[in-house]
Amino acid sequence: MSQMRAALVLGRGALGRTLAGALDLPLLPGRSTAAEVEQALTQSGSGIVLLALPDSALAGAAAELALIPPRQLQGLVHLAGGHTLEVLRAARDAGHPVGSMHPLQAFSSVRSRRAFAGVSFAVDASSVPLELALERMARRLGGTPHHLAAADRPLYHAAAVLAGNGLVALAALARDLLCEAGWSSSDAVTALVPLMRGALDGLDREGLPAALSGPLRRGEEEVVRLHLGALSRPGRERARRAYQVLGLSALDLARELGLEPARGEVLQGMLEEVSA
Repeated sequence: MSQMRAALVLGRGALGRTLAGALDLPLLPGRSTAAEVEQALTQSGSGIVLLALPDSALAGAAAELALIPPRQLQGLVHLAGGHTLEVLRAARDAGHPVGSMHPLQAFSSVRSRRAFAGVSFAVDASSVPLELALERMARRLGGTPHHLAAADRPLYHAAAVLAGNGLVALAALARDLLCEAGWSSSDAVTALVPLMRGALDGLDREGLPAALSGPLRRGEEEVVRLHLGALSRPGRERARRAYQVLGLSALDLARELGLEPARGEVLQGMLEEVSA
């Protein structure tokens, strides 16, 4: 029996266009009908259809594409990070193998094939042949596949959102503080990007906890006290909460790096203090 192969991508968003370009696959609009997808499969040959669609559109697409004969639609695979295979239930119930393949990467715009290099892919499937096909696809893109069980998906996706979307949100908080200090928004972002990139480069190069730098690693109580004081002013409550939560995580890393226990206790008390 021949191996399963990807046949086309459904969905013309940033991820869909990037993936179709990287795999050299036909790209169809997200609202394509079963007849339109079946016709495209007839032209390109039977295979796996990759759904690069908004989460809210996945169940409807599965119900629509369930009408395609299994001999043409070898598998239906979504690329969403937060959904299990259950969202494709209509297709599975119609006899189609279903799967998921989520790249742990950000796609706010169309990117080159290099965007997949070194990326981890969370994969799962209702059949062994389909999961093997998804693993091969991830490797072909230059990434590394990792099986992700349905029960672990919420925790996985929370981690992904924290590290990806959370980084952008953190930049927005830091930008707002710099704007209060008199910077323009564009100058603030321009200044923050190299700083954040340097931190990520250190994380890539040195790992955890060695990549940590800054006042908490050095145990600088007075500096942290000044920061918390500045963030206690009206309108800065959200930034203060973020500073405290992230500071406690940084403090854990500092302790791993040998921070003096007594100094760590003082810093922890400062970071846990509720602002009046």
